Amino acid sequence: MARGILFFAALLASAALSSGAAVAAQIADADRTALVYNLDNDQQWQWNSARAPTRYTPCSTFKLPNALIGLESGAISLSRNGAGYDIVRDPLQPWWPDSWPRSQDLSSALKNSTVWYFQALARKIGMPSYASWLHRFHYGNQNTDGGIDQFWLGSSLRISAIEQIRFLAALERGQLGVKPEYVSAITDSLVLEQGQDWRMWGKTGGCLAHDGRWIGWLVGALRKPGGHYVYAVNVSSENWDVVRGARIDIARQALKDAGAL
Repeated sequence: MARGILFFAALLASAALSSGAAVAAQIADADRTALVYNLDNDQQWQWNSARAPTRYTPCSTFKLPNALIGLESGAISLSRNGAGYDIVRDPLQPWWPDSWPRSQDLSSALKNSTVWYFQALARKIGMPSYASWLHRFHYGNQNTDGGIDQFWLGSSLRISAIEQIRFLAALERGQLGVKPEYVSAITDSLVLEQGQDWRMWGKTGGCLAHDGRWIGWLVGALRKPGGHYVYAVNVSSENWDVVRGARIDIARQALKDAGAL
């Protein structure tokens, strides 16, 4: 496949990688898993399938269902989804990227993975909507006990790579019971690579997991002539920079090994 015109630009800009392969090599096999599923022929490819059923906090990959629930519940709409940055409510933290402390809309918040935007959205959505939609989505353990704006960030909600694949497959097949225009708006904001007749989108996630180590995710889909794929990668390490870089390299290698790239 020809090199994408975006070539993972959004991810690489934040990752500051020196060598993707070298970073990925620092992750032990037991601390990483990658799954690729071809929606056209039901063929599956797995790397370390022993880890794939284990549930971890979804971190910012939860922005996918969060955005869908926000739109479906009426907390936001496609035409009205902006949010002003309130430095009193969401004080600037030293580790925040420069793209966060400013007004956002749904598209920019997805691209920038802006946590405060989706925490504010969660407070608008409310627990009753989450209980209903997470059950409909069969999303992980569906546990929101960690609090309305924290449950997906190293708290009570957990999901496995296998469950991420099932969610993504239902999303791409239009089986989640949500409006197609909502799915398009979200995935259009997350395009990583594309060419004349193919496109790849993905959402990163990263936060401290329940074992005190960093967990990193990359989940998404790729469509090209002769193949429609969904993929999910997660990795763990004590080193955040290793996690941040390895998830990208492992995802690319998994897609290549599965014949998608």
